[in-house]
Amino acid sequence: MENVKDEEVVVVGRDLNGHVGRSMDGFEGVHGGYGYGVRNGEGETILEFADGADLLICNTQFQKGDNKLVTYTSGGSTTTVDYLMARRRDRGHLRDIKVIPGEEAVSQHHLVVCNIRVKGARRARRLKYQPRMKVWRLKEVTVREALKERLSSVEDDAVELECGWMSMKDSLLGAVGEVCGWTKGPPRHSETWWWNDEVGKRIDEKRKKFKEWQKAKGTGAEKAEHESYKAAKKAAKKEVAKAQEACRKMFGDRLDSEEGQRAVFRIAKQIAKERCDVMGVSCLKDEVGQIVADPDGIKGRWKRYMEMLLNTENEWDGNIESNPVLGPAEKITEKEVEEAIKAMKSRKAGGPTGVVGDMLKAAGSWGVKRMAEICNLVVKEGRIPVDWELSTLVPLYKGKGDPLECGSYRAIKLLEHGMKVLERVLERRIRKKVKIDEMQFGFMPGRGTTDALFIVRQLQEKYMEKRKKLFLGFVDLEKAFVMVPHKVLIWALRKFEVEEWLIRDQTARLTPALAGKMALKCMLLLLYSPIAPPPPSHFLFFIFPFFAHFLFLYFLKIRFVLIICFNYLRL
Repeated sequence: MENVKDEEVVVVGRDLNGHVGRSMDGFEGVHGGYGYGVRNGEGETILEFADGADLLICNTQFQKGDNKLVTYTSGGSTTTVDYLMARRRDRGHLRDIKVIPGEEAVSQHHLVVCNIRVKGARRARRLKYQPRMKVWRLKEVTVREALKERLSSVEDDAVELECGWMSMKDSLLGAVGEVCGWTKGPPRHSETWWWNDEVGKRIDEKRKKFKEWQKAKGTGAEKAEHESYKAAKKAAKKEVAKAQEACRKMFGDRLDSEEGQRAVFRIAKQIAKERCDVMGVSCLKDEVGQIVADPDGIKGRWKRYMEMLLNTENEWDGNIESNPVLGPAEKITEKEVEEAIKAMKSRKAGGPTGVVGDMLKAAGSWGVKRMAEICNLVVKEGRIPVDWELSTLVPLYKGKGDPLECGSYRAIKLLEHGMKVLERVLERRIRKKVKIDEMQFGFMPGRGTTDALFIVRQLQEKYMEKRKKLFLGFVDLEKAFVMVPHKVLIWALRKFEVEEWLIRDQTARLTPALAGKMALKCMLLLLYSPIAPPPPSHFLFFIFPFFAHFLFLYFLKIRFVLIICFNYLRL
C-alpha cells in the first residue's frame, strides 16, 4: 500500500478468514456499523490493518439484510469472511455493495458485488478504424482474372534480393488493392452470413419509409405513411427469411462435398463461438511480481520474456562430432514453388507487410515466377529480405494459470507468407533425404496425434478386456521446440546425411546482429546456409520430427517404446 500513488483509486479484495462483527466498537471510520456476526481475533487484526493503512471495510458501509451480507456458507453455518476495502477518502465513490446469495464465486463462497463511481476517470478512446483489403474477393473468378491481367503488365525481373522483394510486394499489394478494394468501416450488422444486395435494398426501403412516417406525425398523412412503413417492414422480413433459407440450403449442400466434410468441425466451432481467443493484456507482472499497466512497460516486459524464452537451451554434453556432407546448392525450381504455394492454407493472417497466401495463389504464374527468383536469390546471397526478419507477436491466453504471468500465454508469431513458401520447399527437400521412424506421430502425412491416441485407447481396451496390466509412459517436454540447442539440431541433420549447404552453421556471423532482437526477429534458419533464420516456433515444427525420436533415445537412454504426443492426451 505504501508504494501505491495517492492519486490512484485502491480496492482490496480477499478472503481474509476473519469476522469483523456487526458493530463498530472502537473502529469508527473503518467499520461502518452494518456488519454481520460476532467479531473474533482475526477480525480484530483485519480492522487494525485497515486502520493502519487508512482503509475502510466496504462490506459494513451499507445497511443490508443478513442474506446480502453472508459471503460463506458451510454445513448450515453462515458468516462473512470475504471483504472489500477502499481508502477512506474514497468513501464518497461507493454506491453500493452486496452479496449475491445464489451465486458461488468458488466452492461455498458467494459473489460480492461493489458499485464504485470514479470521478474524473477518462473514457477509453475510440480506436480509429483501420481499413482492410477485401482479400476474400479473390475467391471470385472475375476478380482473379482481373488480378492476373493487372499483373501481366508488370515485368520487372529480380536482380537483387531486397529490391526484388520490395518490387514484388508493392506490385502485388497494389494490384490486389485495385481489383478487390478496401473496407470503409466496421460491419454494421452482427450477422452477415445471409446478407445480399436484395436484402440491402429492402432494408433501405424500410428505413426510408420509417423516416417519412416520422416526418408525417401530427399531420393527416400520418396513418397512410404508417401503413406504408409496416408494408415495407413486412417485405424486408420476408426477404431476410428468404435469404437465410437460401444460405442454409447452400450450407447443407456444401457439407455434402469433400471440402465441406473437412471443414465441418471448424464451422461447428465457429457457430459455437469456441474459437474466441483471449488476446493481449491490459496489465502484466514484471520479473519481481510488480504490476505493469502502461503500454510501453507491457511491451518491454514481453520483449524481455521472449528474449529469455528464445535464448534458453536445455543442458547437453556438448558432443556434436559428425562428418558434414558436402555438395553444391541446388536451384529452386518454379515447379517446387508452385507446389508450395498450392499447399498453403487460405484465410490465414499475414505478417507485417500484409502479403498472404491467397494473393500468391491468385497471382498465378506471375507469382510463381517471382517467388522462385526471390528464393534463389536468398540461397545465392546468404540472407533473407528485411521484411522476412520481422513478425507480429500475438499473446493468446492458454485458459489456465495466472492471467498476469507471461508464462500463461502462448505467443503466436504472424510470419511473412513469402518466407513460408521457401520453408515449404526446403522442408520437402529434407523429407526426401531423411527416413523418419514409423513411431513418429504428428507433423507426418497420415500419422497425426489423433492416430496415436486411437492406438493408445485400443491398447487400453484390449488389456482391460484380458484383465492384464498396462503401463503407459508419458513425457511432457517443457518448451520442447524452443529449448533444443541449435548445435544439436545441426548435429542431428548431419547424422541424417543432409547436405552441408542446407545446414552449414552461421551462428558466429549472425549472433552479434541478433543480440537484443531475438524476441522479435526470426532466428533459426541459421540451420540453413546461406539462409538467415525464421523463428523457432515455426521452423522447428517441421525440422523437429526428423530427429525427435532419435534424440529422445540418445539423451534418455531408453530401451522401450515410448509414444510421445505434443497435444493434450485425454484417455
